[in-house]
Amino acid sequence: MTAQNFLASIFPLVPQRCVADPTVCGWSDFNGFIANLFNLLLWVPIPIVTLVSMYGGFLMITSGGDEGKFKKGKNAIFAAVIGAAIVYGAEIIYSLVKGGLLGTLGS
Repeated sequence: MTAQNFLASIFPLVPQRCVADPTVCGWSDFNGFIANLFNLLLWVPIPIVTLVSMYGGFLMITSGGDEGKFKKGKNAIFAAVIGAAIVYGAEIIYSLVKGGLLGTLGS
């Protein structure tokens, strides 16, 4: 197995037919690459949101009546929720734009 094929199997960003023969790639393959990249990037925030929420919950539980520590934990959870909303809002916008462009170009 070559290094190029190994990377393609781990990170399936580039459509497989382009890995086998780069001369056959076209515009639809570029669209596939962008879609694969965007789908990969959507998995990155999941562990980050989980860890920040757990950290915030830990701060809130261990605050022991300290208002500052409790508020810091609450703000961490709020930031995680807002970050997730931004990321998945971007996914919705991307899906709408992609659907509109492909619908227009396909006609």
